[in-house]
Amino acid sequence: MRGPIGHTRKRWTNVPALALLVLASTVFALTLVETGLRIAAFLADPGNLEDTVARPRVPVAQDVTLGDLIQPSSDRNIIYELKPNLPSVRFRGAPVSTNRWGFRGPDYARTPQNGTVRIVGIGDSVMFGWGVRSEETYLSVVESELNDRYPERVWEMINTAVPGYNTYLEVETLRAKGLGLVPAVVILGLVDNDLQLPSFIRSEESVFTLQRVYLWELLQRAGRERLRTAPAKRDRAGNWQFDDDPFHVPVQYRHMVGWSAFEHALDTLATLRVQRGFEVIAVTRKDSGHAGRMLAAASQRGFHTVSTQARLTAYMKDRGIEDFRTSELVLSPEDPHPSPLQHQLIAGAVLEVIEALLREPSSVLAVRPAQ
Repeated sequence: MRGPIGHTRKRWTNVPALALLVLASTVFALTLVETGLRIAAFLADPGNLEDTVARPRVPVAQDVTLGDLIQPSSDRNIIYELKPNLPSVRFRGAPVSTNRWGFRGPDYARTPQNGTVRIVGIGDSVMFGWGVRSEETYLSVVESELNDRYPERVWEMINTAVPGYNTYLEVETLRAKGLGLVPAVVILGLVDNDLQLPSFIRSEESVFTLQRVYLWELLQRAGRERLRTAPAKRDRAGNWQFDDDPFHVPVQYRHMVGWSAFEHALDTLATLRVQRGFEVIAVTRKDSGHAGRMLAAASQRGFHTVSTQARLTAYMKDRGIEDFRTSELVLSPEDPHPSPLQHQLIAGAVLEVIEALLREPSSVLAVRPAQ
C-alpha cells in the first residue's frame, strides 16, 4: 500500500516543477517570436520622412530620388512638399524642375490677368507626371489643347501634385497654396491609395524599445480590418508602396488616413467650391472597385467626374492588347505609372468635361467673359 501512495505523492510533488517548466518554455518561445519580429522589423524598416530627405545629395546630372525633390513642410497638415525653385534634375528618367511656389512647371503670377482662366490640379504621382516630361503630363496636354481651341482666353494649368499625396494632403495643399492662385477649376486626381500615406510617413522604428510589444501589435492587427491589402515594401522598380498599417502612422497623422479622412477632405473641398466659386472635376483611371467608390463619393458632392477606364479598355481592344501592364500605356512592366500615351488619353477625357462646362450656362467657365 505504501508503494502506490508514495508514488502518487511523488507525482503531485512534480506538478509545480512541470508547471514551471511549461511556463519557462512558453516564455522562451514567446521571447524567440518577439525577437524574430523585431529583427524582421529592423530589416524591413523603410525609414521615415527625416531619413528620406536626409540622404546625401547627388549631382544634378544623375538621376535623383524623391528625397532629393522634397522637404518637410512647415504646415503640419501637408507634412512634406516639393522644394521650390528646384533646377532641372532627372527623376525617374525625366527632367523635373519646380517654380517659386514649389510646383512642377513654369512660374506664374499669384493672380491671373484679365482673360486668363486658371485651372489648379491637386493630385499625386500620376498627376505629377511620374517618369514623364512636364509637357507630357495630362494637365499640360489639356492646357495646350485649350489654348489652341479657345485662343480668345489664356488658359493656365497649375500642377500642385506631389508624389505620395493622398486626398487629405491634396485638399490641404489647395487650401494653403492653391486658393491664392484664384482657380476657376480644380482638378482632383483620385487613385486607389488615396486612403493612405506613403510608407516613409511613419514613426521611427525602434526595435530596442521595451514600450512596444511587437507580438501584441501583430495580434491586434490580425484582428482588425486593414485599410488596404498592399504590402508596405518596395516593388521591383524601387518605388515605395503605401503602408496599410495604421500602427505605423504617427499619431499626429492618423486622422489623415482611412475612409473618414477621405470623406472629410471631399467635404472640405465641397465647402471651398461654394465659398470660392470654382468647378471641381474628379478624375480617376477606373470606375470600378475601390476607385469607383471614391468617384461615387465625389459625384455625391456635386463634383464633375471623369473615368478613363472605358477609353483605356477601348484602346486596348482596338489594338489587340491583352495585358495592360506590359502595354505602351504604362512606363514599364515594373512601373505601372502612365506613359505619355496614357496621359494623352486621360487629357482627352478631361477635355470633354471642360468643353461641356463651356457650354453650360450655369458654369463658371461659361459666364466668365473673355478679355
